[in-house]
Amino acid sequence: TGSYFLPFVSLIILGLIVVFAFQIFDYFRQKQLQALENKAAIKVASGRAEMKIWGVEQWTNAVDGSILNEGDAVRTSPGSRVVLSLLNGTTARLSSETEVELTSLKSQDYQDEAAFSLKKGALWVKKSEKEGVKVTLKVETPHLEVNSIGTVFDVTFDQNETVHVLDGKVRAIIKVEDTDGKTMRIADSLDVGLGQEVRLGQADINELKERRPVDLLAVLSDEFRASEWYVWNKNEDLTGKSAVAVSDAVNQQQQTVTVTDKLPEVAGAQVPEVIPVVQEITQAVMTVLCTPEIFSPKETERTSKVGTFMVSGKVCNGTQKVEVSTTINGKQEAYFLQKYKPGSESWNYTASWEYRNLMPGENKIMITAIDKDGKRSDPANLTLVYDKPKEPADLSAPTVSAFNGSESSEVDVDSVLVTGKIGKGIAKVWINDFLLSQYLMDSGKWSYYAKTSYGNLKDGANEYSIYGMDLDGNKTPVTKFYITKKAAPVKVPEVPATEPVVPAAPAETPAPAPAKTEPTTTPQI
Repeated sequence: TGSYFLPFVSLIILGLIVVFAFQIFDYFRQKQLQALENKAAIKVASGRAEMKIWGVEQWTNAVDGSILNEGDAVRTSPGSRVVLSLLNGTTARLSSETEVELTSLKSQDYQDEAAFSLKKGALWVKKSEKEGVKVTLKVETPHLEVNSIGTVFDVTFDQNETVHVLDGKVRAIIKVEDTDGKTMRIADSLDVGLGQEVRLGQADINELKERRPVDLLAVLSDEFRASEWYVWNKNEDLTGKSAVAVSDAVNQQQQTVTVTDKLPEVAGAQVPEVIPVVQEITQAVMTVLCTPEIFSPKETERTSKVGTFMVSGKVCNGTQKVEVSTTINGKQEAYFLQKYKPGSESWNYTASWEYRNLMPGENKIMITAIDKDGKRSDPANLTLVYDKPKEPADLSAPTVSAFNGSESSEVDVDSVLVTGKIGKGIAKVWINDFLLSQYLMDSGKWSYYAKTSYGNLKDGANEYSIYGMDLDGNKTPVTKFYITKKAAPVKVPEVPATEPVVPAAPAETPAPAPAKTEPTTTPQI
């Protein structure tokens, strides 16, 4: 018996050691996994961004590797973009001048579940491509709620509230104010499939408030497909290069905290104030691009009465893209030079009144170099002055030329293109207090779409008022025009052809028997 006792005890002890070792390993694995759960990592793909922690009103700089938790918010500056990454690879990308609050976040092993409140701008959301990961996403704007399970879609909130579906299908719920003016009610619910969009404007909201039907579903617009935002996101969907893994962000934060733990002993600073400073210094050290140089026009040639400037300069050979940021009508717009070749040291840009990227007066322009990792150089600043001779605007009343190419304003279709003319020097044009965004100053012509889906074309007579305004705020007289939409003819169901029905002949009745009479005889003579 003694010869088997020690081996038996040894096997038991060895088994216990293996079990304990596995439990210790599993404990640390679970602890490491828990440190990554319910977090979103930030990558500043271009420009500058800020973040706000839940319960704190102050915004702070967001840098690569910053972490968002449920209830936190992030916003981008003009010309900037940010990528948010969840644990399993689901990403959400913010466009320029976009603000998003992370209202809900549950990101665990094989599950990414998040809800975003889009305050303004555009948000492109892409599901994780890892097999077996369940992705549930929701994006909300004031009147639109988009719910998806494992899809790719974009939600834009500017003048309209729009959802574009690039893969799969989403459920779009439309909400409007109820009659009490306090609560929101569901006015419509739509399934939006691949290649479709829902665009919700103020006219549509007003119609839905009145409980009138509105056709909101449409094919993905060519304007959206041609946008630089769409092209950039499609490229990111393929490469995924502008993203930071949650694990890398957590490790970076832990390392930063370890370094800054020693700093208070030396400098007496508080740790919460030091961490962002260390991150900003790290980011600044990683930025190696030089500021672009401007060769032309020279300082003495940056004021001209001619409405075109040819701008050229030099960048470092590590430049991947050159961004030109201009301010047009008070709004900053960023543009990537399409003809610039990555790695080239020279770049060219045309600022012209004809292209509408040069306005009368002072034009401030910033040129920024961007490398393959999205790092940005310090911008080069350029001021061009277009000394356009001021001519009095033609404030004559606008005229109407055609309705779908015809002089007749009576239609029986659901979409009417109205075109007309307006005087030179008119900067803006309104129809029924709607600003025509496609109108070009000094073009002398305007166009306007009246559609049933837009809510600005209904059956019967429709009245429209158009007027223009010059740069000094002077208005033209108001011109009124009308479109009469005939109601669609009511289709009468066809009756299937049948054999003609011949009424049955009445039954014959026997003729009455003639009355008996005495025979008539002729008297003989």
